[in-house]
Amino acid sequence: MKGSSLPIGYILGVLSREQAAEYVCVSPSLFDEMVAMGRMPKAVILSERRFGWIQRELDIAIAALPRKDHIEAVAPIALSDKDRQALERFDAARKSAKAQKPVAQH
Repeated sequence: MKGSSLPIGYILGVLSREQAAEYVCVSPSLFDEMVAMGRMPKAVILSERRFGWIQRELDIAIAALPRKDHIEAVAPIALSDKDRQALERFDAARKSAKAQKPVAQH
């Protein structure tokens, strides 16, 4: 990724796919899955071949994600049974992928 010509500390309004994934602290492929499952917002169309994610919408989506070991402390998110099942499948697949990942030996 090339460096920015914007002043240091300047906050972008729209992020590329890679920037949005980095902002959310996930890989671009996991970010794509989160968008497909509705956990992250859909991209906005900037031109015929260019799109991006609005940073403020990402902030809202991040704040709505469940908290580790504190599910009850977070305001419940109203989900349909279909959406809840999709999220459960997503979480199970992610846990399975992590469990299958070989442990690096140093």
